[in-house]
Amino acid sequence: MGQFKDRVELRALAETYSTGVTLRDARMIASVFTDDAEWCVLPPLAVSFSGATAIGDGIAGGLMEYENLVQMLHSAHIELDGDRARMTCILQELGRRVDGTMSLALTGLYRDEAIRTRAGWRFARRTFHPLFLDSRPVEGQMFPLVLGE
Repeated sequence: MGQFKDRVELRALAETYSTGVTLRDARMIASVFTDDAEWCVLPPLAVSFSGATAIGDGIAGGLMEYENLVQMLHSAHIELDGDRARMTCILQELGRRVDGTMSLALTGLYRDEAIRTRAGWRFARRTFHPLFLDSRPVEGQMFPLVLGE
């Protein structure tokens, strides 16, 4: 039962992160990281933040340039080792900038290191590996994200 519970909790950690990104919720994003966590995106995007609060604020702040951005978690492979875990999470993002000049269709994977804390599982490190990026403007209608409903 222990490993099953850990896997469910780790999957929920990744899902909470993706939901936080979609909602642009800095607190929700920060809540899944340790205080001294590292988050980085490899080139060609190349961005990084250190510390849970800086990660949450940095990601949520960067998303304000988008009308909407939806992050969709597809799968998570989890390897447990006591109070540590390694994960590979595959995801896609789709969004369009407020000014309409650029869109984001992105597919990639996170290589994660998570640790069990007193508060539960948290990411100690997330490294995003872009696999596909298309930034051409996307046709179609965007609908505003309504928060709090």
